[in-house]
Amino acid sequence: MDNANDTFKWPDSPPYPQQAWWLTSGLDLGLEADQVRFAAALVMLGGADSGNNTMAARTAGMTLSRTEAFRLARSVKIRKLIDAAEQIKDGERKDLTEAEINARIDKGCMSPGDSAEKWIRLRDQRRAGSDVNIGKMVPPDDMLATILVCCDRNIYRREIWPVIWLEAVLSRDTWWSPLIPQMAPYLKQNYPQLWAGARDQLAKYRPEELARLEDGPVLSAEQIFEITARNMVELFVVLDSNSDPDNRKRAYDDLRRVGLLEAFGNA
Repeated sequence: MDNANDTFKWPDSPPYPQQAWWLTSGLDLGLEADQVRFAAALVMLGGADSGNNTMAARTAGMTLSRTEAFRLARSVKIRKLIDAAEQIKDGERKDLTEAEINARIDKGCMSPGDSAEKWIRLRDQRRAGSDVNIGKMVPPDDMLATILVCCDRNIYRREIWPVIWLEAVLSRDTWWSPLIPQMAPYLKQNYPQLWAGARDQLAKYRPEELARLEDGPVLSAEQIFEITARNMVELFVVLDSNSDPDNRKRAYDDLRRVGLLEAFGNA
């Protein structure tokens, strides 16, 4: 089932990103999405030994008898998931970054059998920006989010993304823009006239870095979009002008870690 109660909330720990950590860690253990929510609800209701098993099931959108809820709460996989969350809260285990979560999801999508389908579903949810409230974005960020999702679903051709990025992201954010290392060589080769205007603006500040970046390997438009899609949630956070400053900084750090933002571009 996938009809969680309106009162359901992800626990505060791991502190960031809560939903992505729980779902990724739960899938790693072979749990279903509603079972993951059950574990998270148990944590919110006092822990695995609180006796609030039936309430946790209802909160997670599950219809379980008292006995079924008790057995699920005592199951090895649920216990392992809750223990991992508690270890992060106590500082005994490292939290996962967005980049690490994305890498784990990409690996899961190549799993054999039915397992891959669950990972692909989670990847698609994250690509659609499910961790970011697109509805609260303001122009032009809401437009960019829509274009990215439409390209991901093959509603728009993916070849348009580098040009959209040039006009709507780079023209506004210049050296603060993610994806300069991937976009610059492609645009220089395929859209030299458009690139020339943007290049003039960038070269005012860091001409040597720019020359190095635009002479890098030329990726295809499809490759550039796939890189973008794997990091779409972080990109949405960076693009969203209403984003929480702490989340924005983490998103910048994750993009920098996977090579989508130059070291000199600080959030």
